[in-house]
Amino acid sequence: MENEVINAYTTSVREEVFGTIGVKFADVLDLQGFENFVYGIGDRVIRVTHDSHRTVEQLLGELEFLRYLHAGGGAVSKPVLFPGDVELVTVGDFHVCQFERAAGLGATMDQPYSREVIRQWGKSIGVFHRLTRGFKPAHPRQSWIDDENHQFEKRIPADQPKVLARSSELMLRLSRLEDSSDVYGLIHSDAHAGNYVNDQGALTFFDFDDCLYAWFGYDVATILLGVAIQPWVDDGQAARSAVILNFLPVFMEGYSEENESGCLMWHHMHDFLTLRELSLYAVIHAHMDPDDLDEGMPLKFMRGRRERIEQAQPYVDLDFSSY
Repeated sequence: MENEVINAYTTSVREEVFGTIGVKFADVLDLQGFENFVYGIGDRVIRVTHDSHRTVEQLLGELEFLRYLHAGGGAVSKPVLFPGDVELVTVGDFHVCQFERAAGLGATMDQPYSREVIRQWGKSIGVFHRLTRGFKPAHPRQSWIDDENHQFEKRIPADQPKVLARSSELMLRLSRLEDSSDVYGLIHSDAHAGNYVNDQGALTFFDFDDCLYAWFGYDVATILLGVAIQPWVDDGQAARSAVILNFLPVFMEGYSEENESGCLMWHHMHDFLTLRELSLYAVIHAHMDPDDLDEGMPLKFMRGRRERIEQAQPYVDLDFSSY
């Protein structure tokens, strides 16, 4: 989250926000949101978003998409209306919405996922992709090319010309890809293990804040890269490739129960993975100090990352043609 947004979210603004929605701030639990202020209270999650991050139209698009997925049987945490059947409350430059707080536990980040979790993960994403083909929104979301996470020239420092050149080449290649409804639609784009809860084997996905129009294959690429950077995966291409080789067949077993795997454009998966890699690289530059990172995923991810991007070394070097 930008410092300007944090500074604008003063105590008086916060009091006005919570007073408007009739909730005592003392009763909520801060859930430590990354790009939004996120709180838990009872069976609800309240999210406060600054207008610089998401416009009213974008937020209404997210809420509309979630209601559509939920109505179609998608395992999502659905929006909850405020009194008076209001779905979005605006206070100054801040917009407030709320969601069901799904039952279950978050993924454990220090050990591999079980086979059943991986299969259910794939099945859930397959449902989302199948449903989104028929989605005709009243409030469209942004496309991948307009999304702030892919505005590399604004987030990656100008003194990294090779990285910026690689990103420009990638964006040009991707802009030429097919975007028919068979392969392209509104996707979660951030369905990593931190964005679902597990209730005795039933997964429920949340945090659709980054949902956008892109290829279904890119949705899967964001998941694969998220798996490869987990703490229990050794930091090396061989280890990353090995964990994906174990993960992907089980994931696709579940996915194929709900949707055709051919829609994932496997021959472009390396470019989708690179887009996600550059997106994370840019986010870290925008929201953190890459020269002063604590231990954890960002530090592990950024170690040698610039040089590898400049040398066009794939983060996961696999042949995806068999899928």
